[in-house]
Amino acid sequence: MKKDTAAITDPDVANQIVGRDAYIFRLKAGETVVFGEPGNSMVPKIHHRQKCVYAPVRTEADIQKDDIVFCKVGPHHYTHIVKSISVEGGTAMYLIGNNHGRINGWTSFDNIYGKVTEVLPTDITKREIAALLLKLADKE
Repeated sequence: MKKDTAAITDPDVANQIVGRDAYIFRLKAGETVVFGEPGNSMVPKIHHRQKCVYAPVRTEADIQKDDIVFCKVGPHHYTHIVKSISVEGGTAMYLIGNNHGRINGWTSFDNIYGKVTEVLPTDITKREIAALLLKLADKE
């Protein structure tokens, strides 16, 4: 299954999207993003607000067991681990959990927005992040 990557073309609407919704919007539009999620559920892999590079996921084949993904399970958003994948009737479902054994639940491909491709050093500067994003954009 391929994701619908239709983007909002009205710049007035797109410019009003902020925070987590902005990252979701940009990932769905096919952009690579950098941000840090709050919490300690992924320590020691990812620390509180530690910046990570998130790449968009375009097909189910982009997601494997043990990948760290940015997703929605129920009403909550997480940067957590794919613990298991189940395919029934041609539809894949992903079991999401943290790095300490807690399971959040199952979610569908449409609720997985991106996956972590790199955990950045805790002392990385905004300038270094901007340079990294430019370099990644040139590869896309």
